[in-house]
Amino acid sequence: MKGLLIKDLLTVRKQAVWYAAMIVIFCIAGAATDSVALSGAIGILVTVSVPLTAMAYDETESFTRFAAASGAGAKMRAAEKYILGVMFGAVSAAAHLAAFLFSAGPSGAGGWANYIMPVAMQFAVLAAALPVAFKYGVEKGRTYMIAIIVLVWSAVSWGFFGFSVLAAAVSYFISAHILSVKDL
Repeated sequence: MKGLLIKDLLTVRKQAVWYAAMIVIFCIAGAATDSVALSGAIGILVTVSVPLTAMAYDETESFTRFAAASGAGAKMRAAEKYILGVMFGAVSAAAHLAAFLFSAGPSGAGGWANYIMPVAMQFAVLAAALPVAFKYGVEKGRTYMIAIIVLVWSAVSWGFFGFSVLAAAVSYFISAHILSVKDL
């Protein structure tokens, strides 16, 4: 597994420099504007993009078949991509922590949730993206992930709207009942 990890680190080293630069820029911008959402968002992008980039190179070079023929089992190859994502996620989380502490920090609105939620999202999106990419390939997997994100976001948004309307209706009936009892 160590060999696979070194191979992927060497394969994505040029992209990793760009990702590192983006992390620094977004964290500085987030800290400067007291909007740590910027550093959290780039963390999600980097955590998922690095393993997907490595997978894209593997697909292009037919390395997956070579690795399988060389005795690297499916569990080892999958674990290596997760470790790669977690490594870059940890770097993003550390940079996000610096931006978080430099800006409003835990004493700001939202407290530690402003740090914890984006970091949790990094690993949640990684957990959702890798199986889709393994199943459908990197390019189709990216397309499917975008579709899934849009559908989930839409469902949550409309679900919250529906819940709000339902809550308002229930609240109205409760209020009317309270007033009718008071009138007696």
